[in-house]
Amino acid sequence: MHEYQGKVLLKALKPKTKETADHSLPYVIAAALVDGNVLPESFSDEKLKDPRIRELLPKIKVVSDPEIDELFPRIKRARVTITTTDGQSYTAQTDAAKGDPADPMSDEDIVAKFRANVRGVLSSERMDEVIEATWRLDSLTNMREYMELLISDI
Repeated sequence: MHEYQGKVLLKALKPKTKETADHSLPYVIAAALVDGNVLPESFSDEKLKDPRIRELLPKIKVVSDPEIDELFPRIKRARVTITTTDGQSYTAQTDAAKGDPADPMSDEDIVAKFRANVRGVLSSERMDEVIEATWRLDSLTNMREYMELLISDI
């Protein structure tokens, strides 16, 4: 993984707490590889001990890339190369994370991310209510009712 210098500092290899895991680029990459996504449950005690994630951590190398350093902060480039056990390499690069103004999220992306992040906190019905109210936030006259929708109902 090639990154700008600041990100290289975030390379704690064996995080033991949520607070270190969510600041560990190797941990986040390993969790994404194992689960296909990084969600709040990716930082649970159970996931922190997941042997599939732990096995990947020492295989992930984060290095500073002078070309990427020079572009930062104007461009927040990241490049990842995955080398398989048979020696084949696959590389992908992006100049903006999803959700960055340069690569904005669609309404569908926002709703999916919201649902994923409140799963286990809000019921499906309450999620629907929050989404509907949020889309018309500028016309709401009672913010108290809106805020009450955000309280866990399960």
